[in-house]
Amino acid sequence: MTIGQLSFPLLRLTQPLALPDLFDIPLDDTTWEPGRYQGNQPERRPSSFGSVGRALVPKERWHSLEAGERGIYILGFSVPEPAVYVGLAVGETFLSRLRKHRAKVTASNVGAGVSHTGGWKPFATSRYHYHTRHGLQDTLADAVVMLGRCEVASGTSLRESCKWYESRLIRDGEPRHTLISLLLGSTNAQRLNANGGSKAVASIGGGHISLGRGVSISVSA
Repeated sequence: MTIGQLSFPLLRLTQPLALPDLFDIPLDDTTWEPGRYQGNQPERRPSSFGSVGRALVPKERWHSLEAGERGIYILGFSVPEPAVYVGLAVGETFLSRLRKHRAKVTASNVGAGVSHTGGWKPFATSRYHYHTRHGLQDTLADAVVMLGRCEVASGTSLRESCKWYESRLIRDGEPRHTLISLLLGSTNAQRLNANGGSKAVASIGGGHISLGRGVSISVSA
């Protein structure tokens, strides 16, 4: 079945992948007074790893993935509590987006190119408190990601089909609960998206998520 023949968007997700298996993740060992932001920037010295382009350094396994460069991604964390972010990589690549989120989750100051938005601020604050209280460095050892290649429905664009899936993956119920369980082994997780996600502009009656190994999830409108 070619893309042009699809009557619904098909989202092909990878299995959950540990971020440290995909990237070398340099530490940010600058100190911070947790929760201090000026606008959407953390009030702290520039990150010890430098620019956002150095926030994640791809390993060979990242280069060997067959997920493409654009689509939907689901990023999860277990510390200090389960949390999930659903994002779009359409105008940017997966790598570009993940580097920005790596800076947000540790409240790293990498300059104006990364806006630390509402959903990330309280989570980054509680995460910094957790690691400081336990005398630990935040290596992002708990971070996992699923990457999704979206085959678009007939008459829609990649952006429209991705926005449609984003809106379904953010809302409560299925398929969100199933994916949280796969990603984090939890039945619930804090939502890091600041709002309900992108407004779905396409009128799509339904879709399917393929998880490989013959497993798929139907998604209602």
